[in-house]
Amino acid sequence: MRVGSDRTFCSVVLNEKGQAYRTVKIECFEDSYAFHHGMYALGYYRLVEDFIPDRYRHYDIVLAPDRTLHFQFPGWDKRPIDLTASLQMQMVLWLDYMDSEPPIDNNDDFREPRKNRPNWPFDMCVIYWKFAVELTGHPFDEAPNANVQKIIQYATLICDERISCLGR
Repeated sequence: MRVGSDRTFCSVVLNEKGQAYRTVKIECFEDSYAFHHGMYALGYYRLVEDFIPDRYRHYDIVLAPDRTLHFQFPGWDKRPIDLTASLQMQMVLWLDYMDSEPPIDNNDDFREPRKNRPNWPFDMCVIYWKFAVELTGHPFDEAPNANVQKIIQYATLICDERISCLGR
């Protein structure tokens, strides 16, 4: 996308309910850069195409507040699983990428996660490999305990469901 003196750049900022509460029309790159980085610093993140509500798809950039989503699932008597909306979006995109053609699980780079977690399905392995610290606070190379496995399992399930909702 070209941004310059001959291009108007339109952004929309969504509220917590997914409704536009502010639109911004920017006419130079420097102003665009300053505005968007200011919004990122305030806790907003840029939605990617599959996450943009249809009524806002004509905007160049759609920003939404990054909120924490709490998920409680059966058999988990501890605190709810907390995922930020931006992390969930990244995880959905990652799983979607992993399921692309040709199948990425045949790629040598991703055989190691399967070898290290033989009782986990491939999608759980690659979610853990990519987002271990954000989801659990522990790096991928640490041996996961049962609680970590439940967190990864449930987070992956949520993202699998989100991918299904995107019309795959």
